[in-house]
Amino acid sequence: MTTVRQRIDTQHRDAIHDAQLNIYGSRLATCGSDRLVKIFEVRPNGQSYPMAELVGHSGPVWKVSWAHPKYGGLLASASYDKKVIIWNEQQGRWQKAYEWAAHEASTTCVAFAPHQYGLMLASASADGDIGILRYDNSSNEWISSKIQKCHEQGVNSVCWAPGSADPAAKKRLVSAGNDKNVKIWALSQFGAKIFRDNGSKCHVTIRNARE
Repeated sequence: MTTVRQRIDTQHRDAIHDAQLNIYGSRLATCGSDRLVKIFEVRPNGQSYPMAELVGHSGPVWKVSWAHPKYGGLLASASYDKKVIIWNEQQGRWQKAYEWAAHEASTTCVAFAPHQYGLMLASASADGDIGILRYDNSSNEWISSKIQKCHEQGVNSVCWAPGSADPAAKKRLVSAGNDKNVKIWALSQFGAKIFRDNGSKCHVTIRNARE
């Protein structure tokens, strides 16, 4: 039998599009048509407390994604305003750490990669492209790329395959689109080529995220 463990009054002022717990189940992130991202502390006794209300998007926010806690408090959000925003918690305060606005239509989804892949984030967009952001520790910068023309009429969702302890294992990503197709992508060494799992090559554009 399934029962409701807890009800949380988020105080969102419009429809809620996504809700994601972190890996420990101790933090909840929500987002909605009111253009807000909200963060709550969730305690084992069933109580919850608001922690932050994040303002930065100019359109409905469709999706949120937590990074693995080894990278600290990092949360990504995707919005109709075409942006991906990465939020960072520093000493209990949340702030915008990075904003990426390279998509040409609504950003429909974001997903942080398993920690074995490094600090990486994928985004999906109605423009038909998948965006990839990777944090480069040597330069302390986000490096961006795009897998272009992934799905006709737009990409609705992206999700990473579980990570592997084998350093030679390919990083795999699955996408779903309005073209009624699901595609699995295998990423070779970052900065080289990106392949579909059927072996056919796909063009990728890579640039420094500050540009």
